[in-house]
Amino acid sequence: MVFKYKLEYEIEIDENTINEKYPNYKWNFNSPKELADSLVPTIIYEADANMSKDGLDKWGYSINIKRIKN
Repeated sequence: MVFKYKLEYEIEIDENTINEKYPNYKWNFNSPKELADSLVPTIIYEADANMSKDGLDKWGYSINIKRIKN
C-alpha cells in the first residue's frame, strides 16, 4: 500500500499594507511573488538524492512539488 499526502498552499499578500505590517519586507524581498516563494517549502533534495525521482526507491518516500503559475 502506498500512502499519499497531498498539500495545496494558498498565500495571500496585501500589497497595500505589506510594507507597514512587515517592516523588513522591503529589505528582504523585491516583490510579493518573491515573498510567497520563500514561504513555500522547496525541499526536493535530501542526502544528495533527488527526492522527486530517486526518493521512493532509495529512502521509501518521495517529495514532489508542483507550482501552479497564475
